[in-house]
Amino acid sequence: MAEQNSHQPESMGNASPPVLRQLLDRLLKVPGVIQAIVSDKNGVPLDDQSDIGRSLATRGKVFIDGAILAGKTMGVGETKSVAVHDHNGRMLVYALDNQYLHIFVTKDIRLALVEAAISKILATGR
Repeated sequence: MAEQNSHQPESMGNASPPVLRQLLDRLLKVPGVIQAIVSDKNGVPLDDQSDIGRSLATRGKVFIDGAILAGKTMGVGETKSVAVHDHNGRMLVYALDNQYLHIFVTKDIRLALVEAAISKILATGR
């Protein structure tokens, strides 16, 4: 698990469903991004109630909650995102103000490129 404490994406706050859908549609255009969903802080998906969406949100919540706890325990500051790698691919989870953004990325692309594209979308909305 790789933890990032530096860049905080722009907050989506309580984005309306159309705004949220537009953001997720832009994220899905990033090469390597397979799935992107938003959940509340309890891990309940706001935009995708499918089994896959619920599973992704649940796993992402466990990862980010663990990273947040580890960060507090080690005194390294607030955790804003986490990247988890396994044999199926990679998951990026961003802690926003009141929500989590969960992004599943294929394993055959450089993660730094994907993260840079995601950061640009979150910062500029484009």
